[in-house]
Amino acid sequence: MDTKYKNREKFVEIIKYLDISEVLVLHGSRQVGKTTLMKMVMEYLQNKENHQVFYFDLEKPEYLELCNKGVEAVVGYVKARQNNRQSENNTKSKIYIFIDEVQYLDDPASLIKLFYDHYKDDFKLLVSGSSSFAIKSKFKNSLVGRIIDLEIFGLSFYEFLDFKNLNYELSSDSELIKKELKNLYEEYVIYGFYPQGSEDIIKLSREHNDANILSLGASFIDEEAAMKAVKLWLETAFSGEERHVRR
Repeated sequence: MDTKYKNREKFVEIIKYLDISEVLVLHGSRQVGKTTLMKMVMEYLQNKENHQVFYFDLEKPEYLELCNKGVEAVVGYVKARQNNRQSENNTKSKIYIFIDEVQYLDDPASLIKLFYDHYKDDFKLLVSGSSSFAIKSKFKNSLVGRIIDLEIFGLSFYEFLDFKNLNYELSSDSELIKKELKNLYEEYVIYGFYPQGSEDIIKLSREHNDANILSLGASFIDEEAAMKAVKLWLETAFSGEERHVRR
């Protein structure tokens, strides 16, 4: 796939579920790459003939208000924006709807249930949420059999190396390779779980989440690196943006 995104192992699994009717739910902690995965899938679909894609970021108040009005409001909006390509070609294919940060909805379970029960032949719904607890507390047993639930984690070590544009044969007997991989793995343990990288994730924990605790592994980081991380963290202010306050 010709893409501007780095490949994620989970992407291949998601693609397998695009042709079935169940709603696909991606959930996991913040900054692990759920939105990027959704955009990768959107790009994949847009490169395929006759697929129309709509994306709703519920951190934007106008989209949150629309989706809280219910499934008919969302369907009406999509139909009003739908292009005429399919009707001109006398063809029909599913429309794909992506809803990001679904936990912000007043009743996400109801929206998902109604989409599946009444529109699964015309629409494929994919949703994501950054808080597994919030999603599970708002989802109900009524969704059993209607959703495919995928938990998204941070980078694997293979993905970490790929993000750094590094290629290694992990089973190599070379002592130098082993030493380099050991150093890289120590970096991965400290920072590599998140796609953004070390400094970015430290800043985002303050800018976006207003974190008041910074945890550093003493066994994996030296004093100089620790002091640099703490200084950056303390000097970074909370953004105060509405979407971040709502978190």
